[in-house]
Amino acid sequence: MSKLQLINPPIDCLYSKSLRTGVYPPLNIAVLAGYIKKHLPETKIELLDGEIQNKDNIINSINAEYIGISCNILTYNTALEIAKHAKAKGSYVFLGGPYPTVLAKEILKNNSFIDSVIVGDGEGAILQILKGERQDYISNLCYRNKNEIIQNPINQSDINESVIPDYANLPLEKYFSNFRNRYGHYKPFHASLPIYSIKGCKWRNTKKGGCVFCMIPHNGFRIKNKSNLINEIIYFNELYGVDSFWEVSDSFLDNFEFVEELIKLKRENIKTNFHIYGRASQLLDKEKVRLLKEANIFEVFVGAESGDNDILNNINKGSTIEQTLKAIKNLKDVGIKTTVSFVLGLPGETQKSLDTTLKFAEKISNFNNVFETSTSIMLPIPGSKAFELLKQKAVIIPSDKYDIEILKHEWIKHFTSIDFEILHIYLDELTSLFALNNSFAQPETLTAPYC
Repeated sequence: MSKLQLINPPIDCLYSKSLRTGVYPPLNIAVLAGYIKKHLPETKIELLDGEIQNKDNIINSINAEYIGISCNILTYNTALEIAKHAKAKGSYVFLGGPYPTVLAKEILKNNSFIDSVIVGDGEGAILQILKGERQDYISNLCYRNKNEIIQNPINQSDINESVIPDYANLPLEKYFSNFRNRYGHYKPFHASLPIYSIKGCKWRNTKKGGCVFCMIPHNGFRIKNKSNLINEIIYFNELYGVDSFWEVSDSFLDNFEFVEELIKLKRENIKTNFHIYGRASQLLDKEKVRLLKEANIFEVFVGAESGDNDILNNINKGSTIEQTLKAIKNLKDVGIKTTVSFVLGLPGETQKSLDTTLKFAEKISNFNNVFETSTSIMLPIPGSKAFELLKQKAVIIPSDKYDIEILKHEWIKHFTSIDFEILHIYLDELTSLFALNNSFAQPETLTAPYC
């Protein structure tokens, strides 16, 4: 019987942790575990989560024949350290996730201790690896063949296959406790888990769509069978008493049938609430917003991004500040909480546009249904349109390891007329307006010297 360890690595110690760190267990590797458990039930599976375990603890826990690590740009460096130790212990090591999906060949070129990279969906590829299939037969696999790096054809998994995420050995009560401690004064729930109903973004999937900073790794637009979604909700509600679900899909409201199903669920006395993502342009119809309330939608995350319509046009946001204000008001009128996001240093950013954005944020903060923001300085992540634009302006040497601060500074230099230090001042001023704050890729000055 083979053993598989799936790892969600810790964030690079140079960067501050998210407000959500350790609050939600890693859905990505739990979905993979559920799939493998269904098709190879004899496989022993262990999940290791860097949001509740440190790097050394994870390294010391490695004892499996197969090691899979899912990472993003902020966890890639620790993923490499873990992978190196795993290989030294004799494991077959593969990487996956949004960052490796974009840089698969560069990763294999520069890191001999990584055996392969899975591009896109990982379910089928992991299953074939565990079955011992030849590498050239495994869809989505990027691997070495002597001195050549091969990328096999890419297939998308069937998200309608009935698979319940398997959190295996993870201590769910620890996450539930962290949720209550972190959000207890704002979100009156006992236990919360992430779920998803859609892969891909409908706005990005149009010919001219997609925000400039977005690097969603899912191509196309796939919708989960609604009965599977409801079964998943009922399963975790009955088994663990989960009364709050964070629906992580980028386009949840693009299939309003899900909302209708949640209303039915409420009528069946299944007591759950939901936190979803919604585009401002999808929240202008008051009747639809009323139905969200009826469906027990507790909170909607709305991407404001800027208080300047010209900037929003530059990033191809597909919404306006007027729509954002109306959306937040509509949500307030029916009693739905709102989280808003801002990105500073967008293309065309000036002192004037920053002042406008700060005033816009002040206006939003006065709505009594808004208590949380996610605000960051623009980072052109590999895989985004912004990264491709930056490569046209700056000297970006192909690599698997990009210095995040250099990417940010180069972007600000070439695409704005503002000093980087000024952006941090506005970042601090804007986040001070809200009770809760997330900031993506923010340097952690206190911990950096101890890395």
